[in-house]
Amino acid sequence: MDELKTVGYRLKLIRNFLQLTQNEVAKSTNTSQAAISRIEHGEEVYASVLISIIKYYSTHIDIGRIFNPNFEISPNLLLSSQDNSIKKELSRKIDTIKEELDEAHITGISHLEFVKKLIMDI
Repeated sequence: MDELKTVGYRLKLIRNFLQLTQNEVAKSTNTSQAAISRIEHGEEVYASVLISIIKYYSTHIDIGRIFNPNFEISPNLLLSSQDNSIKKELSRKIDTIKEELDEAHITGISHLEFVKKLIMDI
C-alpha cells in the first residue's frame, strides 16, 4: 500500500474511532464530503484540504502517530486536557503552513511528504 493510501486509510480509522461521519468532518473542516472520501481512499487532494483535516483531528488525537509504522487505534490516541497548550501551538503552526501551501499551490503526493515532515518536527 503506498503512503498516500496508508494515510487515507488511517484517517478513516481515526474518523470511525471518533464516531464521526464524513459529512461531520467535512462540515467541521469547511470542505466537502467528496474530498473526505478522496482522502480516505488515498486519492490526491489539495494540500490545504489535507491540512484542514489533520488540524481538525489534532484537536482530538495525537495526530503525529499517524506516520508511525506501528500505528494502531486505541484510547491512547486521545489527547488529555493537559495537552491544550500543545493543541493550540500545533493549530497555530498548521495555520501558518496552510497559508504557505495555499500560496505555493502545492498539490499531489509531494504535499504528503511536506505534511509528514511538519508533524514529525512538532
